[in-house]
Amino acid sequence: MKKTNAGGIVTAIALVVMFMLTVIEISNFRSVEIIESVTVDTTKEQKIMIRYDISFHEMPCDRVNVDLIDQNGAQQPSDPLDMQAKSKVLLAVPGETYDHEGCRVIGKMMALKGSGNFHVAPGIPTNSPLSGHTHTLNPFTLEDDLRNAKLSHTIHYLSFGYPFPGAKNALDGVSLMTDQIVKHVYYVRLVPTIYVEDNVVISSHQYSVTNHTENIDISNTWTIQMPGIYWKYDFSPMLIKLEQREKYFTHLLTRLSAVIGGVWVVLGILYSSTRHIFEKFTHQ
Repeated sequence: MKKTNAGGIVTAIALVVMFMLTVIEISNFRSVEIIESVTVDTTKEQKIMIRYDISFHEMPCDRVNVDLIDQNGAQQPSDPLDMQAKSKVLLAVPGETYDHEGCRVIGKMMALKGSGNFHVAPGIPTNSPLSGHTHTLNPFTLEDDLRNAKLSHTIHYLSFGYPFPGAKNALDGVSLMTDQIVKHVYYVRLVPTIYVEDNVVISSHQYSVTNHTENIDISNTWTIQMPGIYWKYDFSPMLIKLEQREKYFTHLLTRLSAVIGGVWVVLGILYSSTRHIFEKFTHQ
């Protein structure tokens, strides 16, 4: 009777363990397995797609210019796809409010594969062979224009290259809220990435970010720096390859057979050993 009860307990434990391990194996089989490898970047891709969705909370759309500058200092086309005016109610003094217009800008642009930057800054963007890319401000309204350069913003989405499953963008959801006149720089380090699924290759970039904020003193307009939001990017020489590995049903059956057999063998050994020890002590 005791042996029967002990055997029943061992069988129940074995069934519970096998059920749990079977659930784990099936869950692993249904999940996507990604094999990651790192090599030197030898791709010949000449351009990358930059997609952005950014809200400037206190800057009207007629003052928002997204300028893309390549490593040679030349300006590249960067026309936004959509610009949406936003109204924000701010508290001026207790009991009084006023509306301040903001702008949400959504767009994409093609950038050369090399270090560069894109930015939003006050003034009219101009390009010349001597001074390169600059922003021109009216000297008669310079101080007022700089004071009105309210650069608080939220980055809803920013990607470099085409999206792929599981991609995460380090700047998505990042905000800067300030009532100061600032030059804020995001330093973006791009890592070329290839995602392979069912022989379909997606070329993209993952990135990491550091940033720096500098307050601008407008008391001396002769030596003043240009306020603005800058995204300065460069490229890593390494390339990450992410390849989705196909899983076969026969592989699942093999693992389940190993799990079931292994559980029976291990519990059988433990049962025999403990019973032998128990009988040895009870007969002394």
